[in-house]
Amino acid sequence: MFNVSDYFKRLSGIEQGTIAVHEAVRGAFKEVCGIESVSFEVRKGGVVIIRSNSVVKSIVFMKKKEVLEHLSRTSPSSKISDIR
Repeated sequence: MFNVSDYFKRLSGIEQGTIAVHEAVRGAFKEVCGIESVSFEVRKGGVVIIRSNSVVKSIVFMKKKEVLEHLSRTSPSSKISDIR
């Protein structure tokens, strides 16, 4: 028989993981680039897609290497590999 509570426990774990990754990326943008509000999306394979204006994108792309290093130091479980 299918146990619904086990299914929801698995889903809640997935949600908490994505929230942690989003907070880690948001913190890296704030600390390295000095940007408070960035609209972005995290896709499979550890790719961050920036959905903000061109000024924000330029700032992040200029400091892309530092942001990725900051993420690997502070949150190695996030496994972010690229920013686009």
